[in-house]
Amino acid sequence: MKFVNHWAYVLGADLPAGGTALPIPNPALARLGLANGDRCTLVITGSFNPLSQVAEVIVAVGTTGGSVNLVRGAEGTVAQSWPAGALVYAPVTAGHMTGIQNQLASLLSRIEALEHGGGGDMPEGALVDGLGNYLVDGQGNYLVKEA
Repeated sequence: MKFVNHWAYVLGADLPAGGTALPIPNPALARLGLANGDRCTLVITGSFNPLSQVAEVIVAVGTTGGSVNLVRGAEGTVAQSWPAGALVYAPVTAGHMTGIQNQLASLLSRIEALEHGGGGDMPEGALVDGLGNYLVDGQGNYLVKEA
């Protein structure tokens, strides 16, 4: 996932619900910095008015040749038609934060397992080398320090 700061543009033409090309100038698309397969989450809305809750989360996907395809209706939103003049911008979304939260929870779980003996299938007192690799004998049994 790619991120970009201070990226907001106005649609230069209508974007139909099934549209896969973002109608904004090519230099604006280039600012996303998307190589082939890179992804960037964007939001389209009719207004920055906080009382207007109509928005669509889209994912811009870089393709060969520098063009960008759209995945519409991301993060539980609905693909819809947008008129010329609608706003498209690159915010942090709930999907980003949920992904970070899930990765952090997974990381903390793995750290906790390592701090408590390296996980469920490592014997107590298993020896490791300087790189943290577990030491085993010729039969693949873990080497442990003597009690």
